[in-house]
Amino acid sequence: MPSRWRAFTQGHAGLDACLMEPPDLLLLDLHLPDINGLEILSVLRQAGQNFAVLVVTASPERHLPMALCKLGVAGYIDKICPPGRLEDAVASVMGGGVFFSASASPFPLGEPAHSPEAMERLSEREREIVLFVTQGLSSKQIAAKTSLSPRTVENHRARILARLGLVNTADLVRWCLLNGLLATAGPEAAAI
Repeated sequence: MPSRWRAFTQGHAGLDACLMEPPDLLLLDLHLPDINGLEILSVLRQAGQNFAVLVVTASPERHLPMALCKLGVAGYIDKICPPGRLEDAVASVMGGGVFFSASASPFPLGEPAHSPEAMERLSEREREIVLFVTQGLSSKQIAAKTSLSPRTVENHRARILARLGLVNTADLVRWCLLNGLLATAGPEAAAI
């Protein structure tokens, strides 16, 4: 958990503070009195600010999780989630992972569960490992489930990231969300 929090009730004041002294994590409400949270996020990204963002909102619109992924958000949680989920989300995002917990699925109705184009990029073994990664399993745990060595799993993970042009696990989970590869995780949570 962050050791120091700064809170702002007005979006413009928070935006100015983030531009002057970028935080490690921005906990962002989308409905602020003076500016929409998506506008804040857009301005921050255009200014080159790439710190972790966790969105908290009372409006779990169906399209919102996917739109947030495209803006590089590391997490999304709606305000009607069970107690303790916010702390889980903050811990996951601060640990370099992602956290999506919402009553709205990130996948629009009628969208195919798996993108054929995205699936073609990965071998069957790589897809299996990606799905284990998105379930929050460590390389050691994946190795035990697949009868591979932890080192082999690490090599697969590195190749997957390189093949997809990604940098870390958070990027991989975001890529999976954008390509419909987390459909089996359901709307409750996908945390790493």
